[in-house]
Amino acid sequence: MNSKYYILALLIAVSCTSEVVLEPSDTSVKVIMNALLKTSDTDHLILLSASTVNETEALPGATVSVSVNGGSPVQAVYLSDNDDDMYSKPKAAYYLYQGSFQPGDEVLFEAKTKYGDVSSRVTVPGKVNMDNVDTLRTVIRGSGYTEVNMQFKIRVNDQASSADYYRFTFNKYETFDRDGTGEKKTFWMPLRADGSSDPVLSDGTVKTGDFLSELLEMDNTYLIFSDELFNGTGRDMRLNVNMEGLIASFSFKEETPDYDDAYVMVNMEHMSFEEYYYLKAMTRLSNLGYDASLIFEPTTIPSNVEGGLGFVSISTVSDPAIFRIPDDIYLYEIRYREEHPEENPYN
Repeated sequence: MNSKYYILALLIAVSCTSEVVLEPSDTSVKVIMNALLKTSDTDHLILLSASTVNETEALPGATVSVSVNGGSPVQAVYLSDNDDDMYSKPKAAYYLYQGSFQPGDEVLFEAKTKYGDVSSRVTVPGKVNMDNVDTLRTVIRGSGYTEVNMQFKIRVNDQASSADYYRFTFNKYETFDRDGTGEKKTFWMPLRADGSSDPVLSDGTVKTGDFLSELLEMDNTYLIFSDELFNGTGRDMRLNVNMEGLIASFSFKEETPDYDDAYVMVNMEHMSFEEYYYLKAMTRLSNLGYDASLIFEPTTIPSNVEGGLGFVSISTVSDPAIFRIPDDIYLYEIRYREEHPEENPYN
């Protein structure tokens, strides 16, 4: 999460009821509260920072609380940091809230700090499950390269009653006895999935290979999408995960009693329009930066925090689809390159 809200250019904070414009000349300290939370978790981190014109600092010593459906506030616990190195010191203080969120919950986040009080109120979206998930192996050929991918075909049946916004996540899990103590632990890593060939995930753009399409192309970093192209109907979406990501391993071993089969977990998150808009802005930021160009306007970062800056949201996570990674996948790409030397970019 990017918590560096430097006021280097015009920064617009947007909420569903008002718009606050912060001028570059404004040098006052702004409290930043960030939290992108999920219903699948019970440990939730809330980040607090203080930002001025040229630096961002962590904000410990605050009172952070969470209220669900008008109930009594529950205080989040500050997670202390002992790193005094000025060059590696974190730019945000972490506060842990332990609890669960359910679809339809109205949740109020509040923080009382030495620079003032901030708050954010969010509604947890309803739960939407993926209808079906299938996989196949596919080869993508480009100019001077060949990639072997596992393609995930995900069926989504959309609700007709409203505009909806979603996000896919892919994570790899391995469980094994790391220290030889007889105790298994589970390790996980996010997988990068490419949805650029799907018109929903690429906002309807099509790669043509010319200069203009390359100039306008932006990676869908967070795999977010709306139901605009299939509102109220079903749609199959295809995303590719490179084999090199699948075979990346913490400690791959042959099948033994101290190693469980590795697997991929696919989830779909149902989110609010405000979170979708925020992740759109963060995608633009990672692709284009803050500054304006001949074609693009400056990037603006939305905020839904009253009295400060930042963004707070809760997405509702679907039931997961879980796929065991077949043993032969770890040898699949190597074998393919051996059988097709003319396509091997490393020859």
